[in-house]
Amino acid sequence: MLALPGIITLMVLVIVKPMEFLPALQSIPLLYIVFGLTLLAVALDLRLRLVKLRVSPLLAWAALFFVWCVVTMAVRASPYFVRNSIEIAILFSMFFTISHGVQSLRGFRAITNGVVALALFLSVVGVHQRFSPRECVKLDPSTTELVGKPDGRPCQKRIDCGTYDDFVCERIGLFGTLSVEGRVRYRGELRDPNDLALALTAMFPFTIALIQTRRSRAAVVLGAVTGLLIVLCIVFTKSRGGQLALVAALGFYVVRRFGLLGLVAFAAVGLGVYLVIAGGRHDLASSTNERLECWYEGMTMFRSSPVFGIGHRLFGEHHYLTAHNSYVLAAAEMGMPGIFLWTGLLYTAIKMQIRPVRRLAAVPEARDAYHWASAMLASLLGLLVGMFFLSFCYHSLTWIVIGLSGGVHQSIRSHDPETEVRVGLIDLVLVSVLSVGLVTGLMVYTRLNPG
Repeated sequence: MLALPGIITLMVLVIVKPMEFLPALQSIPLLYIVFGLTLLAVALDLRLRLVKLRVSPLLAWAALFFVWCVVTMAVRASPYFVRNSIEIAILFSMFFTISHGVQSLRGFRAITNGVVALALFLSVVGVHQRFSPRECVKLDPSTTELVGKPDGRPCQKRIDCGTYDDFVCERIGLFGTLSVEGRVRYRGELRDPNDLALALTAMFPFTIALIQTRRSRAAVVLGAVTGLLIVLCIVFTKSRGGQLALVAALGFYVVRRFGLLGLVAFAAVGLGVYLVIAGGRHDLASSTNERLECWYEGMTMFRSSPVFGIGHRLFGEHHYLTAHNSYVLAAAEMGMPGIFLWTGLLYTAIKMQIRPVRRLAAVPEARDAYHWASAMLASLLGLLVGMFFLSFCYHSLTWIVIGLSGGVHQSIRSHDPETEVRVGLIDLVLVSVLSVGLVTGLMVYTRLNPG
């Protein structure tokens, strides 16, 4: 398939952001060029019949979600209408390309090999950063974000560097990265340690699938090393949500293997992870109260406008922090239709993996398809848990993962049409119940715990 190199390149550009640390690329609209070429390659694949024009069950949910984003901006007369509409078009195009441009297990293997390579890159950068010495960093006065240039002076505490408002003492990593309060992170959309942890969690199951589908010594070593580095990097981010999301992803494999006993083990591990994290951070109380305050404010926004919400990307205009919860964010910014479409999108993505996991478990010749669907399901479960603590509705990683869920469904469906998934009336009723239940639960919880 001609689109595969473009899809892999798109993921690299969106996640790695080489334009930020390679000056030669900064004057080139590389992302737009690759987007255009990839869409052209998809069109050529269709024209040459290398892929078939088959609509993914996710397409309608994604299209309606993004259309509703635009509607809420128009209703609220958003001053960022044009900029945000361009962002929406890019996210939708990326989702569409990944979910419809991959229609064979061989092609999906190539894409997920790229995902494993990205995970290895990010985890190496994070682990290296954790063991790098601390240096004084002069802050950039033009932004409130923690960015700046190290001046070469070693330090142990911020006070060692001079004026408190002008300098920080952080670990200096590769490609111009630096830690924040000792927590490792990357740059671009992964400049927050929590975002980096969730991104690596979503990628982790594909290292397991690499080992299971290849079974060669090299694949086992690569998968094991990458998996270990991912776990270390997530621990070094000190992200509670990220580590709980990793437990959820791993829990899928434990429950699948050990059943009820695995469920008990999963709960025990989850509790242990939380206690480890709680013991390693000193800002847990303030961080928790801050999140609860954001959730409370978000649900207050929903109550003020339950149909159109406050408008796409306008949460920051009503509160000084983001929602720190993707479900609160969807409800606050886009009302009940928004949370319905968001829930329906995630529900359908999961349903598309459950069917092949159940159907192909006892089919030896479908071993690879079964392992890829299992990895995709574990990735989605981790993402669902992690998004409860992060605003990830419009994050590129979210739409890459959802696109991959469409891609693996298309690939498996090419070999086994019986794995096709349809969304019927019963599914719509279930999504409606889930949406109402989710909003009701959040409303009650935030009223009892306002932060």
